[in-house]
Amino acid sequence: ETYFNVDGSLDFRIEYEYDANGNRIRALRYDSEDKLEHRNEYEYDANGNKIRYTRYYATGTILEQSEYAYDENGNKISEMYSSIFEDTENERIEYEWAFFENAPKTGKYNAY
Repeated sequence: ETYFNVDGSLDFRIEYEYDANGNRIRALRYDSEDKLEHRNEYEYDANGNKIRYTRYYATGTILEQSEYAYDENGNKISEMYSSIFEDTENERIEYEWAFFENAPKTGKYNAY
C-alpha cells in the first residue's frame, strides 16, 4: 500500500507478508525516502487466532507488544499490552462473552 500527502508527494508505503493460511505475518513501513521506519510482526495459533502482535523500530528494538488469549470457542478472553513509552501504562484487558451471542459482554481494564 502506498500513502500520499495532500500535495501528491509520497508519504510512506507498507509491504505485507502472509503465511500459507492467508494470515498477515509481517508489515514493513517505509518512509518517503524508502528507509524502513518500523515493522510489525504477527503470530497465530493452530486455529488461526492472532496470539501476538509486536512492533519493532527499524533498529530491532521492540516498540510495543500485545498478546492475546482465547477460550475453547475461539473468543478472545484477554489481551495484554505493553509499550516502551514511559507515559503508557501496561494493561491487561479481560473479556467476558455473552452465552447467546458472539460479542463481548463486558471488558475489564487492569494494569499488570
